[in-house]
Amino acid sequence: MKKFSYKLMRLLSRVPTTRQIAIIISNLFYFKSIKLNFIDEKVNLINNYNEKKILNELEKDGISQSIFLDKNTVSKIFDYIKDKPVFALRDPKFGYYLKDQKMMEKKLGKEILLAQYNNMENSDIFSEIVNSTFLLSIAKQYLGPSVKKVGSILWWTFPSNVSEQDRIKHAHFYHRDVDDYKFLKIFFYLTDLKSGDGTHIFVKGTHKPGYKEFFEEGLRVKRYSDEQIKYKYSENIYEVLGNAGDGFFEDTFGFHKANTPIQTPRLAFEITYAINDYGVMNDHYSKEELYVHEF
Repeated sequence: MKKFSYKLMRLLSRVPTTRQIAIIISNLFYFKSIKLNFIDEKVNLINNYNEKKILNELEKDGISQSIFLDKNTVSKIFDYIKDKPVFALRDPKFGYYLKDQKMMEKKLGKEILLAQYNNMENSDIFSEIVNSTFLLSIAKQYLGPSVKKVGSILWWTFPSNVSEQDRIKHAHFYHRDVDDYKFLKIFFYLTDLKSGDGTHIFVKGTHKPGYKEFFEEGLRVKRYSDEQIKYKYSENIYEVLGNAGDGFFEDTFGFHKANTPIQTPRLAFEITYAINDYGVMNDHYSKEELYVHEF
């Protein structure tokens, strides 16, 4: 039933009126939402920011670069993952250790653009970030009372010579996410990023498409080239620069993409909140489902 509901949402959420009706219904007849349990807060606010300013930026622009994790938290994350396997191309059967990157690429017959960790929320450090009282408060105010945490991902993106198809598959072309009728993502950079080298790009103000955009784009989720987006939104393209620990809120129903790293691998952490949970956004696998290659 959840899979059918997810496929139906992917289709209907593209229609502006249907999307708004679904949001209203979800928030009127919700059964369970997140409770705000006070924990050791790991998320910090940038100076001169407060909840009101964040929410205003989200409503207006679709993005707010306003939070960070301190150096101690980032250090704990690297300590935790140093002996953990990653999974190439997000495939649970392509596990390996970073020291064996070249051997895994040889086995796959191509360079690896992306590799993610799994079951991160089993650790205290990631659980504390995901269940941040502050993040949950912003999500609830932006999405409404039916808010749910539906997934989190920790992944590396590597400098690599890969096909256009791989770049499309792994979100390195402009696109809209269609994860629910309304949803919100929080990203944290865990490595330092320079312009054009693995940065995230967002097109401000495109997170509330109307019927004009619907008739131009249609029902299908599409990918768009840099040239196509620059032609229409050149003044709204925003490159998110930052250092390890820097974070931002984003409504990724707006156009966005990742820049493929040129020199330096990028590690990033993402949390998704939504008004419905279709069971497709998490990184949870049993031991039997995961296979790690030893070289």
